[in-house]
Amino acid sequence: MKKWPIVAVAFLFAIAVPFASAQEGGKEAPPGTEPQEEEDELTPAQAMELLEDAHRMMGKAEELLNDSSRGKAIETEKALMERLQRELKDEPGALQKRILEKVGKLVEKAEKKEKDAAEKLNEIIKKAKT
Repeated sequence: MKKWPIVAVAFLFAIAVPFASAQEGGKEAPPGTEPQEEEDELTPAQAMELLEDAHRMMGKAEELLNDSSRGKAIETEKALMERLQRELKDEPGALQKRILEKVGKLVEKAEKKEKDAAEKLNEIIKKAKT
């Protein structure tokens, strides 16, 4: 097995990472950058106001999301209704024939899947017996 190149690369990486981080630790901040002071703490009133704003925004977002999903549902429903109208415009006999053909295809697929499942089950039983 040729795992030694992978092990060698991992070993070199493991040695290089602590060395590089030790060198970076001694660097100073670039000139003109002063350490940032801690942010002012919020008063309880300001915190409550921010929470109320967040709550209002979340409510508005939820409302917009619900409206959007309702709009999508209406569009989908319209498309389905148009398709149904087109299908119903055809002669009832032709429509019934197409439906029966589709049902026949679905039945054939189901029978094939059932047959395949029975064959696999028989194979498993044979393997279990041996």
